Amino acid sequence: MVSYYYLNQPPGVGRQPDGFLGYEAFASKRRPGLDTQPCWGIVEYQQALSPRLVWEYELYPAGKIEEIAYWRWTQEQWRMNNGR
Repeated sequence: MVSYYYLNQPPGVGRQPDGFLGYEAFASKRRPGLDTQPCWGIVEYQQALSPRLVWEYELYPAGKIEEIAYWRWTQEQWRMNNGR
């Protein structure tokens, strides 16, 4: 199972890609762990989402492997958009 944090909005209709297994909403934005991003909740999937979907839905990977893949993708996008 792969989890993602809702960074900028609480869970709701259309706020996560289809195919999720479930989600947990928090009453207010908080950190679910010591080294985590402040978030509005957590959504779970059977398999990892593409970095583009994570970006488009303003999610953030909860797992280190997915986090590394996401940051590599964002750096690549930055380089492509800035001519480097």
